[in-house]
Amino acid sequence: MERAALPAPDAGAARRVVASSEATARDLRFYFPQCAERLRVVHLGVDPEFKPGRPEEIAATRAELDAPAGYLFFAGTLEPRKGVDTLLDAWEALRREDPATPPLILAGPYGWRSPQLLRRMARLEPLGVRYLGRVERGRLLQLFQAARLFVYPSIYEGFGLPPVEALACGVPVVACDAASLPEVVGEAGVLVEPRDAGALAVAIRQLLADRAREAELRRLAVEQAARFSWERAAAEMENVFEEALA
Repeated sequence: MERAALPAPDAGAARRVVASSEATARDLRFYFPQCAERLRVVHLGVDPEFKPGRPEEIAATRAELDAPAGYLFFAGTLEPRKGVDTLLDAWEALRREDPATPPLILAGPYGWRSPQLLRRMARLEPLGVRYLGRVERGRLLQLFQAARLFVYPSIYEGFGLPPVEALACGVPVVACDAASLPEVVGEAGVLVEPRDAGALAVAIRQLLADRAREAELRRLAVEQAARFSWERAAAEMENVFEEALA
């Protein structure tokens, strides 16, 4: 593929360029090769409040949501990039096969083309789809902790905080094998091809049916999330500043 170098903003003034993931760094090297030597990667961190919930708290949240066995959870802006249509396609397929499929709960603000998604979710609400809209931080934490799986079929992320927050809560992640998601999810989740609702449905079905695998991923989830702390990010940024000022 022909690479056309784009004019980098303040390319002459920037001593270092910081990317939040290796995937973003690859994109920057592709579009701004003139900045490649000054590029550094510093992963974002996850706040310490995101941690596994206590059994009684999880049970209370699930009872409130009428999902005693847990639910599939998505958190993010309602827009095409997040793959919500793919998620709804996969969930509908699972629900047709097995009416006992766990409910699907979504939370997040409106984005572009959200009216179409809102209408579709409203039609599916009687079957078990619930859209909670934008939720405050404490509520978001509860929703992460009580989920069986966090499903995030986004096709592009610069880093991907929601999957890492889910991992920190001990929740396995099913996500797309795209952009930064493989490096943030690691071995603590299952990755599928972007925009492939069939593959997404298969991954969810298999994980729900394999309690041993689910338990193993819950253990790996907390370990993977521990790699992303703000203390580490701050220390690495300090090194970048020192390097730039040397």
